[in-house]
Amino acid sequence: MTAANISLSGATGTGGAFKIGDTVTASWDDTASGDNNGDIASLSVDFTEFGGGAVAATNSGGTWTATYTITSGSIDLTNRNVSITAIDTAGNSSNQTGTNNAVADNIAPTVVDADIAVSGGTGPSGAFKVGDTVTVEWTANNTDTIDTVEVDFSAFGGPAAATATESGGVWTATYVLTAGSLSSSSLQVSVTAYDDAANPVSTTKATLYAANTVSPTVVVAGPTEIVTEQFTVNITFSEAVSSDLIASELRIENGTVASVAAVSGSSTQFTAAIDPVLGNSVLVQVLAGAVTNTAGGNPNTASNEFTVFAGSVATAFDEYREEIQQVLVDEAERSLRSALSSNQRMTQDARQRFIADQREREACAEEDAAAAETSSCETGTVSRNNVPFDVDGSFEISGGTLSTRGNFFEQTGNYEGTYRRLFFGDFDIQHDADTDSTTATLTARVAWEHLLSEQTMLGYFVGGELARSTLNGTFDGDQDRFGVTAGGYAVHQLAEQVYLDGFLTFGAGRNDLEMANDVLALTSDYTTRTATAGAALSGVYEYEQYEFHPELAFSYGKTWIGNVEFTGRAYGLVDDTLSLDAGSVSIANLTLRPEVIWALDADTVAESKSQFSFAPRLICESRHTVRRTDDCGGGGEIGLSSQSDDGLSHAEFRVIMDRVGGSTRSSYAFNLEHRF
Repeated sequence: MTAANISLSGATGTGGAFKIGDTVTASWDDTASGDNNGDIASLSVDFTEFGGGAVAATNSGGTWTATYTITSGSIDLTNRNVSITAIDTAGNSSNQTGTNNAVADNIAPTVVDADIAVSGGTGPSGAFKVGDTVTVEWTANNTDTIDTVEVDFSAFGGPAAATATESGGVWTATYVLTAGSLSSSSLQVSVTAYDDAANPVSTTKATLYAANTVSPTVVVAGPTEIVTEQFTVNITFSEAVSSDLIASELRIENGTVASVAAVSGSSTQFTAAIDPVLGNSVLVQVLAGAVTNTAGGNPNTASNEFTVFAGSVATAFDEYREEIQQVLVDEAERSLRSALSSNQRMTQDARQRFIADQREREACAEEDAAAAETSSCETGTVSRNNVPFDVDGSFEISGGTLSTRGNFFEQTGNYEGTYRRLFFGDFDIQHDADTDSTTATLTARVAWEHLLSEQTMLGYFVGGELARSTLNGTFDGDQDRFGVTAGGYAVHQLAEQVYLDGFLTFGAGRNDLEMANDVLALTSDYTTRTATAGAALSGVYEYEQYEFHPELAFSYGKTWIGNVEFTGRAYGLVDDTLSLDAGSVSIANLTLRPEVIWALDADTVAESKSQFSFAPRLICESRHTVRRTDDCGGGGEIGLSSQSDDGLSHAEFRVIMDRVGGSTRSSYAFNLEHRF
């Protein structure tokens, strides 16, 4: 028997040491490659150095094997070997000790309850809560060498084998509690120590500990409809909490906290009064960590984000007040400019009729004088003062504005030509490219003219206006307007070929407005009042083939809008108490316009059928709307007109360009007239 053929296996301890629980397996090789006795009848193995005794071995193909499981004892030694005793078939015996020199350690460490300390609870009565660090310390009062220590924190929701660190013989492990569902007062920790052979021993601390990792949740609820004033939200926690919820612990957007209070008799409910910023979505949220629960002292999690829209029709109206006023002012300004233009055209036409009558009377007088007659011109007076109904129209592009205009005219008069009644009017359609708005207007007037003397004519009129505007821009909608106007005009010859004319009118309009944007819808019926006045000093100077018509004209108009009442709809609400003082609009205009007219097909302008005209223009304008603007500028106009041989058809093309203030105004007009 040789020692080299004895082997040991089964060590699982540190560095190949045999420790408690390991099974020491001893083998002797008696095969042909080993000792090769061939006649061994029995074999025993002595495990004394491993804490055991003699164990009978079993043979398998010449390999003899015996085992021993190490139990706790007092061995912690090196150079551990087994001895084997073999008996052959003749009864002879032989002993041999192995030379494996193994390490054996069957002494377990000692961990006692008193040496284990647990700390770190900051909750009520020292309980552990979210954020606390559970600290376990074990003092190693051992003669054995401790290699590793593990702490079981599984009862606290932590790891089952947290590795401890050693300092001065004290082993420490920690675990930080996180929010969860733990709520218990019977929690324990255990410590497992391993010696240098990895023999373990575990001891559970007998002390029971309390821990609560449940963070209270919170729900904010409030109005489900639009709010228009201070409102209340209800704050409900999932469990009893401290009663120190304050305004600064609420997150508010587009509002402020007026007050926060606990509901009487409840430890889970609070109310908060919120002052909203109207016209906005108000957000209310309870911040995380605002309060703590009474069971564990854990801070709450953040609540839901409660939102509600705060607004009223009045606040929406105030938000768009300037835009609403601008719509009213723009409409009034367009109406006023239309009225001034209409009144100027009316007076200019009256002047032309007066001049035409004068020329006809002078021509008749010259004919009568030449023929020594006194009544040759009386024939035809009626036809001269009666004009059949005629219609004319025009097409104009000015900057970003496209316009079509037209008028109609009818006249009846007495035989002597000292009195006439006229029916005339205008119609137009205008489109503004800047706002994409369109206005259609129909104006009709009845006028009575009296020739007070050969130098003076007086007229007065009444009229009406129908208009419809389609509005686009900040607000989309439409407005219908009905107006009545009355006034007078006069033409007076100051001197030969020098004339003074003027007008004075008063009117009122009833406006039916409907407009809306994405937020606010408005309707209103309001009345405007308008007064206009104007005067022009003009001359008519005839030369061989041209005429010179200088004109200095002044016009002034004012429209009083005043207080306009509205019914508004916004956010599903209706308010019929809205109002806005839109003030007034006034326009004053001074224009110097010396015009030269050339006859293209005759020796005089009066005899010509085709004419060319040119007029430079000097303009000063003062406009008072929401603000005052005063501008001056100049420009010019050229025109070309033609009349049919029978005098029933008339066509005119005119180009006008002005620069007033910082803006350039250009217009191109074509006028076609036919009398039926």
